Amino acid sequence: MVTLDPKENLCPCGGVGHLEGIMGYRAMRLRFLDPEPEEVFEKAKSGDQKCSTFVDLWHRALAAATATSIHLDGPGKFFVSGPNARFVDADFLQVCLKEMVKMSPLQGSAVEVINTTDEIAIIGAAVSAVQSSDQF
Repeated sequence: MVTLDPKENLCPCGGVGHLEGIMGYRAMRLRFLDPEPEEVFEKAKSGDQKCSTFVDLWHRALAAATATSIHLDGPGKFFVSGPNARFVDADFLQVCLKEMVKMSPLQGSAVEVINTTDEIAIIGAAVSAVQSSDQF
């Protein structure tokens, strides 16, 4: 969960406030009904207020998920990849992250956007899942 807003209910599981319900392709399509996610980000760059507000929410949701990881496991380097990684404004994401992680021992994380194929992103997610399950 990245928000407690009851209006954020576009997650495929039906849950409220989930990262997937904000950043997911399906959720973006449901939110805007007509334009593709690529068009939403283009409209935001050209000044469309609704799209700009959403792009801000999109980055804050990613920052919230990253901040949760930092609070649970400590600072580190975070890699963002996959088909929508091209939309990430790493500088703005870092600003959002600093707003959410205030304790100095937890600061110092870095976010890096990696342009890769979907297969690499899936392998990375699988490795991360296996590593986290080994800890328990």
